[in-house]
Formats: sequence, C-alpha cells, structure tokens
Amino acid sequence: MAAGSSLIVDWNSCNLLSRAVLVITIPVIAAVTPQSSFAAPVEYVIHLSVDGLRTGPDEDDEVFLQTLIDSGMAPNFARLQTEGAWTNNVRTDFSNTYTLPNHTSMITSRPVDQPTAQANTVHHGFTENFVIEPGDTLHNKGNTNLDYVVSTFDIVHDSGLSTALYASKSKFVIYEQSYNGITGAPHDNGRDKIDSYVNISLNGKASNLNEQFIHDMANNRFNYTFLHYRDPDAFGHYYGWGSSPWQEAVTGVDSYLGDLFNLIDNDPILKDKTTIILTSDHGGKWKTHTYPDWSSSYTIPFYVWGSNVAQGVDLYSLNTATRLDPGSDRPDYDAPLQPIRNGDSGNLALALLGLAPIPGSSINATQDLVVQGWALGYSCDFDADGLCGVRDINILYQQGSLTAGVVTSSSNEAFDLIDDNIINMADLTEWLSQASIKHGHSSAYLRGDTELDRDVDITDFKNLTSNFDPHGATENHSWLEGNFDGDNDIDITDFNFLASNFALDGYGASNAIPEPSSFILCVFGILAFSRFVSRREVG
Repeated sequence: MAAGSSLIVDWNSCNLLSRAVLVITIPVIAAVTPQSSFAAPVEYVIHLSVDGLRTGPDEDDEVFLQTLIDSGMAPNFARLQTEGAWTNNVRTDFSNTYTLPNHTSMITSRPVDQPTAQANTVHHGFTENFVIEPGDTLHNKGNTNLDYVVSTFDIVHDSGLSTALYASKSKFVIYEQSYNGITGAPHDNGRDKIDSYVNISLNGKASNLNEQFIHDMANNRFNYTFLHYRDPDAFGHYYGWGSSPWQEAVTGVDSYLGDLFNLIDNDPILKDKTTIILTSDHGGKWKTHTYPDWSSSYTIPFYVWGSNVAQGVDLYSLNTATRLDPGSDRPDYDAPLQPIRNGDSGNLALALLGLAPIPGSSINATQDLVVQGWALGYSCDFDADGLCGVRDINILYQQGSLTAGVVTSSSNEAFDLIDDNIINMADLTEWLSQASIKHGHSSAYLRGDTELDRDVDITDFKNLTSNFDPHGATENHSWLEGNFDGDNDIDITDFNFLASNFALDGYGASNAIPEPSSFILCVFGILAFSRFVSRREVG
C-alpha cells in the first residue's frame, strides 16, 4: 500500500458495494497516532558508591554512619534519609566483599561468582581487586562463559544518552579498559561507552575528584554518571573502621554530598530531573573487610533521593512482595526472597532513566525494586503477580473512564503512571510501554493486541467484533474484548486502533500494514459490521 493511499483500511481494495456498506456502518474513521515510546521518569542519574561505608551498629569506641547522622554531624546524609527512600541494611555480593568485584556487580547487576542453583552464565566472574594490567577487561578476566559483559554504560550509551565515570582509585581503570573505543561492543552509537572518564584523588580523599565532577556536570549534564568516593575505605584501612579519622572521612563525604545538592538545587536543568542512588561496596571492621561472612563487611546502606522517589520511607516497606529485610542474616542468591543488594542499583539506575534492564543480568533483572510506591519500569504490575498483563489493564480501567479522565487521590495514585494528577489514556499508553520493557521488548504493546502476544491478527479482530458495543450497553468492557481506550464501550475508535496496527506477522520492527492484511481486514470489517447492523435491526 502506498503511503497516504488510505486512512485505516485499504479503501481501493474494496469494490463499490463494499464501500457502500462501509459508508453506512463506519461514518467516521479517524487517523490514529502510533504509540509513543516509554517516557523516562528522570533525565539524570548519579550512581554513587561511597567506598567502605559502614552504617553501624557502633562497637566499643567505634562510631559509624548512623550515629554521625543522629548527632547532626552528617546533615546531607540525613537529607538523603528524610527526603528519600533508604535502608541501612543492604547486602553486598554474597561471596565477595572486595572493591572491584562489588563495583562490577553494581554496573552489571550480576553476582560475582556462580550461585549454586543458577546457570554458569549468570555471574560476571571478575574477582581481581589489586593488579590491573594494560589490556585487562571484564570480558577477558571475568566469566569465561561470557564473550562480553554488558554494563549500565552500554545500555545508556547505546540509547543515545551521555555517560561518565568519575573514580578515585586507579584500579577503576578496568572499566575504562573494558568499555573504550576498542573493547566496547559494536553499535551504531559507537563502541566507546564512557563519554567522560576521570580518575583522580589526593591523599586518600576524593575532594579534587568531587570538585572536577561538580564543574563538569554543571557544563555537560551527563545522563548517567557512576561516581566513586574512596575516603571511608582509605581511612578505614589505615586507621580502622569507626575510628576518629574514619569518622572525619565520612563527614568529608557528607560535604561532597552538600556540593551535589547545591548543584542540583540551583541548576534549573537538573532540578526535579535528577536522582541519586547511593550505596557501597562493603563495610569494615578494625582495618579489614576481607571476610564476606562478617556482618561488618556485608552490611551496607542504600539510599535513593530525587525525582520520583518517596520521602522518608524505608525501602523494604516499599518492597514487601519482592524483597525481604534479612535482619542480621546473609541470604545467598538462591533464597526465594532476596535482600536488597548493591547490585540492584545498576538496573534501578536504568529503570529511573526509562531504559530496559541489562541483558543477562539477574539482580533486579525485572526492575521491580520500588522507590516510590511502585516500581519504576515495573509499575504496570497492579495486582503484584509478577506479570504485566491484561488483568492489570482491566484494573486500570476500574478506576473510571480514561477518555474522560479520573482525578488522582491517595487511593488511586499508583495508576497515575506519568504523574500528572489525572488518570487517562496517557497512562494507558505509558502502561503499554512499561509492560513491553518489563517483558523484554524494544517497542510498546499496541492498541488492538487484545492478547498482548505481539501481533494484531484475526483473533484480535474477532474479540473486538464479537463484543462490539458502541453505546456501552454492557458495562466494564475489558481490553481482551476490544476496549482499547478505557471508555467502557467498544466502538469505531477501538476498531480504528486495531485496524491501524493490524499486523498478522507480528509488530515491533515495523508498524506498516501489508497489502494482503489490509484487504483481509477490509473484508472482515464489512462482514462484522454488517452483522452488527443486522443484529440491531432484528433486536
């Protein structure tokens, strides 16, 4: 069919009698705009690791983060708690509490080692923590069953957004070596996945790194930054975790956070469009964090602050269906309900940006970690069954007519997916995008696909025509029946949605309607609507 030769059906494929029937039964056929892509909740994410940050509890003369917060010595950490969703009881990787392996889990959302009951392609396998040679990469020094270890940098860069890595330990060069213009995966947007790489520190502190980042972020506004502050780890190894110098290192990091807040609060481009995810690679006791079965090593914080984040809320209270507060325990990766881990942060960062999870990842792989009462990128699961399906659309429809719009309240705000204080067709469009991402598709589900099986075919057509009810005589028509706009009837508008997206062989790569499909749809439309007219005349 040539572009512009018809509106919905192929008008030239029908004979004169057919056209007469269509004129009688379909007085108006409006053009339908194609589905929009998933709207990103935020534009900028700062993925922040504070190396060696232990939250507590205090022991003997040792004082850790929470006491510093409670005593007023860490006001910016306190702000993360009062204005964000947070917990002090997150877990590191199960088998490893070293720096590079855990940071690799953060950017890949993979375990360090192979979990007992999982495939040998699940873990990243990078265990080196000390000597990084030129030419070393995550791909050639990690899991030998993986040809390439995909990271957050790949997903953000390949989506056309900007990336940055600001690190304060020289060994973080492993990430630059893994994702540069030679070692990064081929893509139309280029192989170099890290747009800006800076690695500096001074006397065990990241103050100069922080100053450089503040300057560069104000001028470049990277969509995704992995930012690393080394201070608590450096002073923990030299003076001991919880010592006075360690406490001063933590309050120094608190001042860095103040600089970040000042930048975001006073930049109209960043303000209300930026989210910070803060976690750590490990804690520490005495002068070590070597032992992964020590609670002092594996207990770390996880704070999320900024746009689209609940304020002053415990993260576990938002995630009772998918995460379990481990108390003092150390669950492995085969536990049915996982604790929140530092490895959750990678796929959370992508979800905040409206991007799909890291292929092959297993930690937060469905992006179901909740930070604002529902999961970003997974808020489509209204019935909490682990799926985003037709039943969830019907729950959305139960809120009222989406064409008229429903004002949000505390009881229905979870259905306002685009956060504009009204539940309407835009939220249905957003649901179709989020559900497709949750199920691993690169384009939104289309109106007309009654079964959400990635095609719009004769089965979908039959579902609509058998329930055709333009006057809404039967209440609460469902998506499966052909109600594609949530207005409690099934009419010409719904038919137009189906017809415009008709795709017998599936959709995703192209929404074009092949010529034979248009003809078939035309014929079936004549028969179906003629039958409807006859039924009305008999009734």
